[in-house]
Parts: sequence; structure tokens; C-alpha cells
Amino acid sequence: MGKTTTAINLSAALAHRGKRTLLIDLDPQANSTIAFYDSGEISTTMFDVLSDSRVTMATVIKADQDPMLFVGPGRLALAKLEQVLAGQF
Repeated sequence: MGKTTTAINLSAALAHRGKRTLLIDLDPQANSTIAFYDSGEISTTMFDVLSDSRVTMATVIKADQDPMLFVGPGRLALAKLEQVLAGQF
């Protein structure tokens, strides 16, 4: 328990200490994404990178207010992707 909270706080602390930090949100609940952005601010997510959309990671990464912190946002659709990928193994 507390994995998302730990990831959010750790990434923010590292960025605050001057380390370029990328937090990738692969949780379908997207709580890490919601902690940094309003849902209206997000147009593409990690779902688009990992699915057949052919979206590059560079286009999905969003900068935070802290210039050293970047987020690869997630969304609910990641749950569908998890089911598709699980069926491939």
C-alpha cells in the first residue's frame, strides 16, 4: 500500500533536489497523473504509446511546474491494454 503516494513524493523530492525525474503512470486509475494535472490538460497518455496508436513517448511526456519533473500520464484505458497484452503471452 502507498505505492502511488511513494512514487509521487519520491519523484517530486528528486526533482526538488535538482535531478531530472520522469514519473511514468501505468496504473489504469491514473492517480499519479491526477496528482499533477487536471484531466482536461491530458490529450495523449501512456496508453497511446503502448497501444497501436504509434505515438512516441516524447509527445506524451508533460512537464510539471518544477522544471526538473516530467510525467508520462496514464488513463483508465490502460486497463484494456493490460487485458490485450496478457492474452498475447
